[in-house]
Amino acid sequence: MNEELYQMMKRMEEANRKQEEYARKQYRMTVIMASACVGVLILAVLCVIVLLPRVNTIMNDLEVSMTGVKTAAGQLENMDLEKLFADLDSLVSSSEESMSQAMEKLDAIDMDTLNEAIQDLANIVRPLSRLFGNGS
Repeated sequence: MNEELYQMMKRMEEANRKQEEYARKQYRMTVIMASACVGVLILAVLCVIVLLPRVNTIMNDLEVSMTGVKTAAGQLENMDLEKLFADLDSLVSSSEESMSQAMEKLDAIDMDTLNEAIQDLANIVRPLSRLFGNGS
């Protein structure tokens, strides 16, 4: 019986030693997991600290842009496009009429007579310029 008791004690000691070893491994893993969690938390806080001002700036820029878009949309809503197109059409029509009138007047000019008048004027001015000392 002593021998059986001794064997049982030995088995209990061995089981206890294995439990202690397992508890140490569990403790080390818990420390590693806690360190990893702290590292992830620090990384997350740093990301928030770095990215939050940028996100805030982007949001402010987006708000300014949206205000501009709303203003432009409001102005477009208030415009009378039909009147604008009608005014544009009348402007084109009046420009076309003016161009036609100008072309008619240009066509009415006798270019040969105009060239002769310019040559006659040059012939009159040339002696006068020599008289006043511009001997060209």
